[in-house]
Amino acid sequence: MKKTKFIILGLLVAIYFMTLGVLLRFSDKSTCPKFAIDSVNVSIDGENVGVAKGPDYLRDFDGVRLHKGERLVLSFALPSTENMFIPAIEYMTDECAYEVKVDNTVIERKYFDREERNAYITSAHSIISLPLDCAGGEEVTITLETTSNRVGNPISDIVVGNRLDLLKQFVFSNSLPLFLGLFLIVYGAIFLVISLILYGWVDGLKSNLLASCICMDLGLFLHAYYGCSSLYMNTDYIKPMMYTTLTLILPLSVMFTFEVSKGFLYEKRKYITIAFGAIFALLNMLHYSGMLTFNNSKWILYIALFTCLTGIVVKNIIDTKMNILDEHQAVEMIGMVTLCVLMYLSAFINMLTKGAYNDVSTVILYVGGNQVSIGALLFAYFQMVNFYVNVTGAYARTREFESLAYLAYADGLTGLYNRSKLNQQLEEWEADEENYCIISFDLNGLKTVNDNYGHNAGDELLKVFGKALKDVYESYDAMVGRVGGDEFMVIIRKVGTDEVEQSLRMLDAKLEVINTVKEVPWSYSTSYGYGFRVECSEDFIHQTYLLADQRMYEAKKEHHTRYHIKPR
Repeated sequence: MKKTKFIILGLLVAIYFMTLGVLLRFSDKSTCPKFAIDSVNVSIDGENVGVAKGPDYLRDFDGVRLHKGERLVLSFALPSTENMFIPAIEYMTDECAYEVKVDNTVIERKYFDREERNAYITSAHSIISLPLDCAGGEEVTITLETTSNRVGNPISDIVVGNRLDLLKQFVFSNSLPLFLGLFLIVYGAIFLVISLILYGWVDGLKSNLLASCICMDLGLFLHAYYGCSSLYMNTDYIKPMMYTTLTLILPLSVMFTFEVSKGFLYEKRKYITIAFGAIFALLNMLHYSGMLTFNNSKWILYIALFTCLTGIVVKNIIDTKMNILDEHQAVEMIGMVTLCVLMYLSAFINMLTKGAYNDVSTVILYVGGNQVSIGALLFAYFQMVNFYVNVTGAYARTREFESLAYLAYADGLTGLYNRSKLNQQLEEWEADEENYCIISFDLNGLKTVNDNYGHNAGDELLKVFGKALKDVYESYDAMVGRVGGDEFMVIIRKVGTDEVEQSLRMLDAKLEVINTVKEVPWSYSTSYGYGFRVECSEDFIHQTYLLADQRMYEAKKEHHTRYHIKPR
């Protein structure tokens, strides 16, 4: 029943985040006007190409390709900025330096120094404030200089509007990956910490550790891919972070798959993991050393990613047919396969639409354009369910073990340790050759109480005395146990004769207090004797116990003589 409630709660959380993303996506209620620039004048290296229409400003010119170092100039008349508190222009560039002018006045210039040094230039989402005195009609010129030969357009839609509204629109249009990415990062971090804490206690948590890392990696990838990272980090690091997190998925997903499923190709897991790990390391090394940027090596990444995702899906199909996955492993692999399939679907739609799906204003295509987001959420959900099942199962097993251990080593009536547990502890001390003391107790009057008041009264006598013993010796390095009907034993170390005598006086005083306030017709007293290991020459545990027992019986005999009690 609890597992069902948890699954339902997880589904509600997933639905909540998806609904929140959809509502935010279609709840742009800005009052200020925004203008998407539909047409621009285009020139390349000073040669006028003509008028192009957005969003892909070069698609109207067949055969037009940009080469490294060429300058693409887009110019248009600024629409009316009336009612715009802070007029601004928004666009995204891809691996190119850019400069923005308003009536020949430069208002933004970026990355040209890197282009001159042949350094890597990342993608950049920009919202640039325009001069406050702009009213409309001014000529806006955007100059782009590419850093590599390219076929695609280096700039996205150009939008003019109020700065705050543009920022809100950016958040709204990317709400699903923004919130899901944040959820995945926080979820992964929390469950990584929990898994590390429980790692030595719960079996099978290595896959949860890897799943937590995958979730954080996917969250960072979503933020970088959709540009959400620009809200909290320098845009220079966004595209490198996107490719780094994407390459990191390779070794993480392979390690996760082989950790969960030990069937097909398991014997080759080391070689496969090393191969994909080497691809991750190589691509990042080449990029950050400046030898080969991610943009120029992405075909290697795409081939590796395709191979990795295909291999995971095929392996899961084969392992399922071989029937080697248990219930927990099946749940984990459903999440991984779902993620792989939706990443395939995302790549397929992206190739068909060339990114245009981000502007489709229908819920179906909106959700369809976020396959990786949804796949990551479902992956996290299935891992959460499995984690819950693992932890609750381990907790139940631990409670069962503790219960069995209690039955094996505890006295059922008093809750004190039994003889087996005391002997086990003595053997550990004996292995360390530590000096210890055994105190043997015999509770006086148990037979009389049983005969005159019944066994329930005798049980009460035993429990009260056992509690008194435990209270006295809880401040010592000692263990208290019941070893027979009316016989108790305390084993204690790191004490001398004076400390033992003091503890016995404390016990006598405590029993006197109990006798003073008691509401029962019997009294509490005990006879005791003790012996130290150092008093024996061999077979230390047995001889020390016999010594303590002998002294206890001598004290018992004195008690019987003093109170004229006939020996049993």
